[in-house]
Amino acid sequence: TETTSSALTFIFYELAKNQILMEELYQEIKGMDGYTNIESLKLLDACIKEGLRFRPPVAFTGSRLSPKGGVNVLGYYLPEGTVITTQSLSLSRQRPDLFPNPEIYDPKHWLEESRLDERRKMSAPFGVGSRRCPGGNMAICQMRLLIAAVVRDFYVLLAPETTPKTMEPFEANG
Repeated sequence: TETTSSALTFIFYELAKNQILMEELYQEIKGMDGYTNIESLKLLDACIKEGLRFRPPVAFTGSRLSPKGGVNVLGYYLPEGTVITTQSLSLSRQRPDLFPNPEIYDPKHWLEESRLDERRKMSAPFGVGSRRCPGGNMAICQMRLLIAAVVRDFYVLLAPETTPKTMEPFEANG
């Protein structure tokens, strides 16, 4: 889908910018026997999670209404019936204690075991709970397969005309 291809674009961009990371990922992938154990590739998984944290393909992860009687959120009172949404991009960037240097793509955020559950809660690119995107697991599977195949068989480099400015997200319909 468009969101999966968007996520892949930014992940490949970040990998192409960091040839040391690309080589580490290649070393992990080349040792793979077919695709049966692809879910066990820790660096591949970390690159995908970090790509979804760093540049989530969907801006908002769903909305809810504040409950009867209202609710206090981070010191702000929201009256009953207020629409509440979570903006994916800013969630993890507000927690440098969980994501040191949150403005930098760094898959190692996901390789450190301590506080991993907290990190997962602060990066929810497919939403959470009963309204979680039903295609989220399929998207992750597609990304694993595609990234593994490309990194295993090709040397990915940035095109000379690619700059950080050309890779900035933009609103196509706005």
